[in-house]
Amino acid sequence: MTKYFSQTAPTTALTAVYRLFTEILFNTNSISSYLRPIAGLFDAKYYNQSCPAKVVSVKNQNNNIYTVTLKVPKNLFGDFKAGQFVSLYVEKNSRRLQRTFSISSTPSELLRHGTIQLSISKQKHGAITPWLCDNISIGQHLHVSEAQGEFILKSNIKRLFIAAGSGITPIISMLRSMQLSELSSSTLIFYVRDKVETPFSDELTSLASAGLNVEIIETTSQGRFSAEHLAQCKINLLDCDAYLCGPKKMVDECATQLETLGASKNSIYYELFALTDNSTLDPDHPSQRKSEITVSYSKSGALSKVAPDTQSSLLELAEEQKLDALSGCRIGVCHQCVCTKTSGRVFNIKTGSISDSGEEEIQLCISKPIDNVALAL
Repeated sequence: MTKYFSQTAPTTALTAVYRLFTEILFNTNSISSYLRPIAGLFDAKYYNQSCPAKVVSVKNQNNNIYTVTLKVPKNLFGDFKAGQFVSLYVEKNSRRLQRTFSISSTPSELLRHGTIQLSISKQKHGAITPWLCDNISIGQHLHVSEAQGEFILKSNIKRLFIAAGSGITPIISMLRSMQLSELSSSTLIFYVRDKVETPFSDELTSLASAGLNVEIIETTSQGRFSAEHLAQCKINLLDCDAYLCGPKKMVDECATQLETLGASKNSIYYELFALTDNSTLDPDHPSQRKSEITVSYSKSGALSKVAPDTQSSLLELAEEQKLDALSGCRIGVCHQCVCTKTSGRVFNIKTGSISDSGEEEIQLCISKPIDNVALAL
């Protein structure tokens, strides 16, 4: 899971000198940031598929979502397609953290200006997203991975987009990339809590003027996704592709309803922006027992003891023990956190499934213990 890189912090009096020195010699905020990609050539646990990114601007879309514009070297960034995401590497309290964000800008912007935009939702209890907005500055250097992900536009130009909240982020990149003929044959259903706070509202108005059928649904007054909303849009589901992005529950309900109404399963594409938890498991399941759960780490000898209803992932528990647990996206996409579970059952917060009790490889970031678990860490 996330690999922390600690460095000895200079004294307060020397901080400015230290940063000036590293900026001049290494064009980054710390010597470790410069050396880490080199180390990646010899050890895969250090990120070596990243490129430098300079902060150009930070702009609020509304009270909850802000957009960071980054200047990146086009020759290093790779082949970016609308709808993809990047991993962003940041330093916080002398620790290097990695988070995954969708790109809201277009490939053409990258080609013209060498910039990408990340539109980021402030997670209520997030360690990075609320902090980042106030703690990065214009001209600061960060690192991003190459663009990744399979949530991209397919060849069919008749498209239905359904987004909720920050799920609009990859979809706005797709919409910005489409031709006028494609917009006129496509529909966007966008669920927001408050229409006044709709992100990208001006741009959505422009896209509507260009031919896109835009339906903004305020959940506080009109409710969440329903078949009636689809019926109001008069969409022929038999000959269009559907692109869904938002919380897992919404995506699952949309996909099920679309199939019920005749859409082909192979024409439904989705990206998840939230994971399920284990709070709704059967009350007779061992995870609901009153006794505590033990997570043991065979290589280090460490031990974690947690309540049976813990909402901490195995990654978070390993990090609390200061274990060397490599990670990346933290949402089950990049697979950097794969680890061998030698015994015990875990709940997969992405799929909602429960593992067998035997030895197998699991992803730490999306696994929670429901029995006593042993990991090869």
